[in-house]
Amino acid sequence: MNRYATLALLGLALATPLTAQTVVSEPVLDAVQVELRDELYRLRDTLTLVESATARIARDLKTSSDQVLRSRARSVSDRCQAAAATVGPARTLVTERARPEPDPRKSRAQLTTALDTLELKLTQCTTEFAGLATPARSQELRDYGVGRGTRVREAVRAFDVALGLYFANALGIRYMPKAGRGTGPVP
Repeated sequence: MNRYATLALLGLALATPLTAQTVVSEPVLDAVQVELRDELYRLRDTLTLVESATARIARDLKTSSDQVLRSRARSVSDRCQAAAATVGPARTLVTERARPEPDPRKSRAQLTTALDTLELKLTQCTTEFAGLATPARSQELRDYGVGRGTRVREAVRAFDVALGLYFANALGIRYMPKAGRGTGPVP
């Protein structure tokens, strides 16, 4: 008897339409919002390259030669420099376009502060890893390079939080973080 009751309930469950599933569409953005979104995603994409470069050093630390690690350090430095160059235009656009207006949740101020902090960390990253790429500092790169790379990735993730809030409050859309977010960057 239990088998028939189970089958009957299963049939009933499959026969009823699934009304709990709804499609949520993104709102239509105006020209300013599209410009902000695109510039902030451009910054996000450069930060993905920074994260992957620092993850490569961590991955290759035990198995790679000093020359390979120094090459990885130069790559991190170059990518930090490229990402730092995209922070200024993003900050200018966020400041000039003044979205949201009014800003009761202070998401624009939080994003501007996060951009300032991120730019400082990226500038430090550029300098540190350029120095660690020299042959004289190979052992220091092996000893402390992973920790310095981790600090850069933490700064990027802190920025992602402010960026997500800004997307929600200023653009009214969901922020699409980088692929591989749950397990860290994929080198």
